[in-house]
Amino acid sequence: MKMADDIILLGGAEIDSNIYCIGNELLVDFGSGVFFPEVLDQIKRNGIKLVGIQTMVLTHSHAEHSGGASPFQQRLQAKLFCHPLAIEALKNNESARELELDKYKPPKVDGTLKDGETVKAGRYNFKVIYTPGHSKDSICLWEEEAKVIRHRDALARPRVACKQHKSLRKERHQGPACWNKVIFMGNFGELVARLFATGRLSGSRIEFEGGAAEGKDVLGIADGTVLLDGGEKIPLEKIRRVWLKGKKNIRK
Repeated sequence: MKMADDIILLGGAEIDSNIYCIGNELLVDFGSGVFFPEVLDQIKRNGIKLVGIQTMVLTHSHAEHSGGASPFQQRLQAKLFCHPLAIEALKNNESARELELDKYKPPKVDGTLKDGETVKAGRYNFKVIYTPGHSKDSICLWEEEAKVIRHRDALARPRVACKQHKSLRKERHQGPACWNKVIFMGNFGELVARLFATGRLSGSRIEFEGGAAEGKDVLGIADGTVLLDGGEKIPLEKIRRVWLKGKKNIRK
């Protein structure tokens, strides 16, 4: 599925994570490897040229994201990057045993990515955001100008994510059905990205000029637009507030 002209989402089957191809230069996450032939079929159908892939980024070490990395490395000349904490976790991958992935092979890591560093792909310059919670080695990629994010499936503490962004104005207010009220002020793109990266946007209530969307899965953020399950799109600039589920208000 095309999220933008140069961003293609390869949908994961069953336990597999989604895989993102950006600018035909960058692959982000790789599935478990169990359905690798099906992934290759998606790549062919979407016109992706493997010879053009130069960089591979792993958002975290869990086997449903990392298991397909080794098969990709056998076909690519690309270098693989991840957070430093993921290196040891990949060698002794407990999630591979939990998922009974007997053929799991740890990938070779060529370099590491830390919070604030940059990953370039085509017209994009992605900022690495360290977002621990779902796993201690989790990262996501955020592109400020294009308002594009590649997330992982983490559920980090929202208080931590919000605490790192100065444009958040806290407001203690109990909303309907125990939603937490978060007001976005000024340039809030990175905050939305952080909330999405930590899994907090999916299922939330997003209020925007002319309407609201509630309880829907958020598939991604691309070209300044939030993409919802079912094909609905909401421009970031039109979002006025987001209600997050939970019993406590998010505060600095």
